[in-house]
Amino acid sequence: MKYTKFILAITLLSISMPLWAQSFNIGIIPTPQHVELTHQGYFLTDKNSCTIREIKASEVNGTPIHPSRSIQQMMNRKKNTLIPIWSVTVDSIEGALNQSQAYRIDIMPQQIILTFTSEQGEQYAKSTLKKLFKRHLDSLPCMTIIDYPAYAFRIWQDDISRGPVSNQKFATDFSNIMSHLFFNGSSFYTEHTLFNPAYPDLCSPTNNLPFQTPCSQKVANLQCFGHFEETLRNPYYWHLQDSPTNLDPSNEKSYQLLQQQINNTKQRYQNEKHYFFNINCDETEALGSGRASLYVNANGANNVYCQHINRVYKMAKTDSNDIMMWGDIVSKHPEMIAQLPSDMILIAWNYSPSTDFSSFLRPYVEAKQKYGNPFWVAPGTCHYSSIQARTENYMPNIAYLARDGFRYGASGILTTTWDDSGLDLISDSYHALAWAAEMSWNPIKSTDPKQAAAEYQQREAQFNDNYNYLVEQWESAIGFEDDRFYGCEDLYLSTPFNSTLYDGESFSQAAAQEAEKILLEELIKSSNLVRIKQSLDSHEEIIKQIIGENFPTLRGYALTDFIYEVSRLLGHPLVGDWYRTEALDKPLLDFYPSTIGSQARQRADSVLLMIEDICYRYHIPTLEQQSQRPHLVYAMFNEAPMAHGTYIYALHRLEATARKAQLRCDLYQVYNNHDVNQANHCRKAMDQLVQLCHTLESEYLGLWDLENGEYSRNLVIDRYNRLAADILEADRHVFVTQTVTQPQPQSKGKKQTKSEPCVTINLNTLFDWHPNNNYPIYYTLDGRKPSKGSTLYRGPFTVDRSCEIKTLSFNQWNEPVYQSHFTLFHKGLGHPCTLHTPYSTYREMYSGGGDQALLDGQLGSDNNYADGHWQGYWGENIDVTLDWGTPQEVNSITMRFFQHTFDWILAPEAILVYYSSDGQQWQLGMEMPCNPDPRKTDPHIETYTLSLDANPILSRYIRIKVLNGGPLPEFHGAHGQPSYLFTDEIVIE
Repeated sequence: MKYTKFILAITLLSISMPLWAQSFNIGIIPTPQHVELTHQGYFLTDKNSCTIREIKASEVNGTPIHPSRSIQQMMNRKKNTLIPIWSVTVDSIEGALNQSQAYRIDIMPQQIILTFTSEQGEQYAKSTLKKLFKRHLDSLPCMTIIDYPAYAFRIWQDDISRGPVSNQKFATDFSNIMSHLFFNGSSFYTEHTLFNPAYPDLCSPTNNLPFQTPCSQKVANLQCFGHFEETLRNPYYWHLQDSPTNLDPSNEKSYQLLQQQINNTKQRYQNEKHYFFNINCDETEALGSGRASLYVNANGANNVYCQHINRVYKMAKTDSNDIMMWGDIVSKHPEMIAQLPSDMILIAWNYSPSTDFSSFLRPYVEAKQKYGNPFWVAPGTCHYSSIQARTENYMPNIAYLARDGFRYGASGILTTTWDDSGLDLISDSYHALAWAAEMSWNPIKSTDPKQAAAEYQQREAQFNDNYNYLVEQWESAIGFEDDRFYGCEDLYLSTPFNSTLYDGESFSQAAAQEAEKILLEELIKSSNLVRIKQSLDSHEEIIKQIIGENFPTLRGYALTDFIYEVSRLLGHPLVGDWYRTEALDKPLLDFYPSTIGSQARQRADSVLLMIEDICYRYHIPTLEQQSQRPHLVYAMFNEAPMAHGTYIYALHRLEATARKAQLRCDLYQVYNNHDVNQANHCRKAMDQLVQLCHTLESEYLGLWDLENGEYSRNLVIDRYNRLAADILEADRHVFVTQTVTQPQPQSKGKKQTKSEPCVTINLNTLFDWHPNNNYPIYYTLDGRKPSKGSTLYRGPFTVDRSCEIKTLSFNQWNEPVYQSHFTLFHKGLGHPCTLHTPYSTYREMYSGGGDQALLDGQLGSDNNYADGHWQGYWGENIDVTLDWGTPQEVNSITMRFFQHTFDWILAPEAILVYYSSDGQQWQLGMEMPCNPDPRKTDPHIETYTLSLDANPILSRYIRIKVLNGGPLPEFHGAHGQPSYLFTDEIVIE
């Protein structure tokens, strides 16, 4: 009777639910398309009691169905009793898309029938049934499952050129997990990391991933145009570059290289009946900015691009492959698609957390309708250049791009992981890739915004509940062996006894109690830490008896709670840009106004409190606690470590960043107030920070070595070594400060004139005032490298010209530490200025040094706009007034601007100079159009000089307006967004 009530309740509930919510959640990933409870009762089994027998389709209807026996009868049944599971091959599965991958499962009280049309469908049917047995132990509700993928091609991709290359064991294990999630293809983004004997200087054979994965669909991958920086950085290939990232299409030797690399790639797939070949060719906006400029100007950038694609297509095309490419360039200029082969697959990539991709996909839909080009969609795990992927980015990105791609006719979905910072591990993306598996197999259905949001929330909650369970099953949840369920002898011990798994009466209560009883007994007997960490609060006393009070355990059932907690923390306003990978690498002594004040210290304190709270609630140590117990680093990652180890590392890296921010504030106080006690405290804090960073490095390398080989491991170690050296050598860092003194005005006929300003230079270190820290400083002003024979600094000195001040100090091993500082001498140096528009506060270094930075005599770096001397304005004009105090003659104004289109930075549209005698009424003195070329996308400096020699301005007030370069251009990935304007100094002569 109670089962009847349960089924009736489910039926009534389904009537009131929208179509997308009618499927019964059976607790597996991906969610089947259709699940219907069909019979009262359960299919009951125990360990080692199942086998699969193949029968003909004509025999199915005549198969007898016996009434269900009771749970008690099932418990008393002898072991090794064989319960039939029938395997049936049919011509089609009614109502299914992608028939070759479709299957049906009928679970009845005395038998199970698996129906499929192909070997692939059979594999999915058996995998689903195995997941059900794993999830529901000895009692499966009777049901019918009709299942098939929405997308025929579901591919995962790993970037192995700008980040690490997986070792073979991890690659195999990871591929098995992806296959278990019903991905049916893999791809490895490659520029130079595929060994080619013709170019042994580009890749070592020991770093060469064999690309052998169990997926049925293979995707060869070779960058063939842009993002060629790793190759072009090698001096022997400089002659092939148009820009530092683009091959030169006007050089025939570029195609000789490509032909060799393409042939080498194709050879890997020569035994495949069919494979895809991704030639990439994305983000080539810098085309024609270098050696190919004349060629591109003569033929047109669009034509040159299409000619290149067609030539590469012919090199890569065979009878057994289909060619694909990223569609970002041609989607912005759809008329180009007419010049491409009609079977070229265009990949629509987009990593924004949008909820509607209709307008984004329109060019691809129109190209398919007009020219026949198929297209795929490519969402992303969104963990590039950050210490961890954030759920609020990748969850909607994957869900809604998968929905809209399927809705508009995409034939495949390629989920990407990118390693732009070089520190990202693919295991950072387990949760994101599992979500991509869910959405690419069975996307959300609703298109109405409100209904879609409700469906999204329901699917997200269901997925996370299932994911918690899935992670603990990865080690033993793959495939069948000898027609028997592999791993069934571990059936009970592999299943967490979380009450949420039993979902009311949909699971046998007697079986649940029996499973829990057996599991508890095994836990106490075996002290298996992986099983123990799954325990609920009610069993904590048992855990304490086995492993003690202080062992750091992350409870398996709360894994997604932990993932979302870390994600929310990384998106917190106080964390700001500390979520970025390079945040920890910022120099310790970057004393910007926003990094050294009381608010900066409060920010670091608050972030540390939030981290400690998360660590306490999830039973994991803070980085500081772990540094005191380094033996626990690997114990935390004992089994299936990547499931949460990367999130722990993300927390710890953020903790180290906050600790470094605290120390920076304290050191600035010491630098100014010369307090001996505070100096001693800071020295201890510096030593502690080095220890924390060493622990962090060990933790990261532990994760790295589980996943990757030697390729670029040395770069990780070098990065941490530089981090330690920055801290250890901080007390020898030479600060160069300059003070500008303005002379008094002098009468000269009818004009009030001033002599040149006086610049006083001070050289000092953090603790040079301390009695135990009398370190010598040597310097030069003539451009020569300083030595012990150079001038010894004894006190402040003055300079009256532009010069580079080079300094020499020595670290604790008596090794030289060199630094340099350029001071620019000009007429406007040190004069007060008023900013009428605010500079950007997105990152602290964008202040350039504060409100007076544009007349401080300090130029920014030629290749780094974030060095602290460039002042940035986002979507704003620069509007600044200079007050000379008395009328002065101005003959020229020179300004430098940083341009890096990919980083949203454009040179200005125009510069206007006004003058006034009272600061109220203004007259236009000169206007200069700048006309920058946004296609010069590589970082460079644009310099503009307004010469007023013919009509010099004589005035007390000068107002300079620099017009912003406007919205980002069409070819940019964020076209239409406001651009940045960066300048470093207003040079007045």
